[in-house]
Formats: sequence, C-alpha cells, structure tokens
Amino acid sequence: MLSVWCGRARAPGEAGPVARASASPPSWAGHRRGLPFIGVCAAGAPAMATSRRTGVPEATGPVSTMADGITVRVPVPAAVAWMREVVDDVLLVEEDIRLAPRTVRDALGLILEPSGAVGIAAALRHDLGTAPLGTILTGGNYSPGLLAELAPDPARVNRPVSA
Repeated sequence: MLSVWCGRARAPGEAGPVARASASPPSWAGHRRGLPFIGVCAAGAPAMATSRRTGVPEATGPVSTMADGITVRVPVPAAVAWMREVVDDVLLVEEDIRLAPRTVRDALGLILEPSGAVGIAAALRHDLGTAPLGTILTGGNYSPGLLAELAPDPARVNRPVSA
C-alpha cells in the first residue's frame, strides 16, 4: 500500500488529497491540473519506492515500521505500473512517523493511525517548499497503546473553574 498526496502546485488549480491501495487508476488521475503526486513510504518498508524507481516489482526482506498499513514486502506488478504512470516521486519517512499523529492530534484534535498520517510525516521531514500542500488524514487502526498515548488526558481536559 502506498499513501499518495499532492502538493507544490505547478499551475493554478485545486490540490486534492488522494490515497491509493489498488492497482487501477483512480477517476481523478486524468484531472491533475499540473499538480505533482508524491507517494510516501516508510523507510523500513521501501519495496514500493524501490519498485517505482526501477519500474520492476522488487520484493524486500523483513520490514520494520510502525506504519503497518503501508507495509509492502512484495509489490503487485499492476500497482507498480500504475505508479510509474501517475506518481511523480516517492519520499521515504523514518520512524519519526510517530510525530505525525501527535501533530495532527494537537493541531486538529484527530486521532489517526501512523499510516494515515504519513503525508504529514513527509511534510515535517522533507523540504517541500511553501506552496499549498494536500494530504489525506485517515485511519482508525491504531493499537490500544498508541490510543492511550494519543488520547487526551481526562485530568487535563477543560474543566469548569469552580468558585
């Protein structure tokens, strides 16, 4: 699986977030309006990034990432072919993926699984310039431990001030 996002508009137009897990081109693929589409993979599971770069599905050995929703060890040939047509580049993010769900929680009040926040991790990790950027925020497949770590502390939630 590969989380795909767009940004750094080259021409006027909408920057719409996207995500792909299947091999068939999405209906919006022909409506890019000059926007680059950039994939994000976990550095600990780089099979899709490597396969997109070489154009050949390349399996990797063991993978290691907390972003298990985008962990691919054996790429699907049709998905690699689609990526070569639609995805302009692929960025890798390290295990600092853990920072992205916290950033989203603090800024938007949303709790996301790490895989659903890799677009944010890429924006935090890589210099993407100052143009508008879009990404998908998704995912409720988090472990109980991560939920406990990300959930607001009830003792710190806004309480009415007593007189």
